[in-house]
Amino acid sequence: MGHVDRSQVTANLLFTVPLAIAGCSNEGAGGEDSDSTADTTAAAGSSHGTTQGTTGDDTTTSSGAADDTSEDSTTTGPVAGCQQPQAVPRGPDCTGVDGVLMGSAIIAEGLDTPDVLVGIREVTGSVRINSIDVTNLDFMECLQTVGGDVTIFGNDQLTNVDGLWSLTDIGTNFIFTENDALIDFDGLPNVVELGNSLVIRHNDTLTTISGLHQLTTVHDLIVQNNDALLDIDGLGGLTTLTAIELAPGFDEVGTFSVSANPTLCISSVNCVGEGITDPSRPPPDWTTQGNDDRC
Repeated sequence: MGHVDRSQVTANLLFTVPLAIAGCSNEGAGGEDSDSTADTTAAAGSSHGTTQGTTGDDTTTSSGAADDTSEDSTTTGPVAGCQQPQAVPRGPDCTGVDGVLMGSAIIAEGLDTPDVLVGIREVTGSVRINSIDVTNLDFMECLQTVGGDVTIFGNDQLTNVDGLWSLTDIGTNFIFTENDALIDFDGLPNVVELGNSLVIRHNDTLTTISGLHQLTTVHDLIVQNNDALLDIDGLGGLTTLTAIELAPGFDEVGTFSVSANPTLCISSVNCVGEGITDPSRPPPDWTTQGNDDRC
């Protein structure tokens, strides 16, 4: 297995991303863009809200994990509304790709270039793609495992995220913010569990989240301030928002904050919320305010 020694790569770029992920307690009340949780709705919990979401994207024709070579299509996911089974897209043929990058890949001006992830199957640290001129993520198309977070921030020309199809394991957060050219987030179809948070914020042209087909478990779900977003039906398989033990006997309950997306149909939000069975009752700081209540 090939190794690339990246243990000395600086992680200082993290602090250029305007997100406060640690603890995520502020985001739970709608984040920096929410004034209160007075209008918090029980639609974000199991057996709450309506089920009027549209079915998922069924145009893909592949099966299994991203490098599966089977010719048969398979579907995955729950069974109703936004929870309709969805075809899992076939990723690229990554036979023989076994490189391991030790440390983090910080792809930004003056730091790493996208080529650092070509031929890499595992990154032991984090992957951060910050404000570069790329239209796709194909340079990471064979990447399966990231030990830390994956942060994709401020890439104004990014229109295609198929390069995320091979990822199966992300150790902490997936953060996708201020990528203002993408219309459909169809990435991460093979990730089942995130170690911490899923954050999708401030993506001006994003209209649908159709990926994330198999995601069942996160700590925090934060979808905020996506001005053109219409549905989040790709998240219909979500069942569990985990609690994290901060101290002996004190657990932090996961956050459901899908708010301040003015065109997002509340029926799609409700449909996702209905699938969550753990916890069985939504905590009072969960919020779905600021979405479109007319559909």
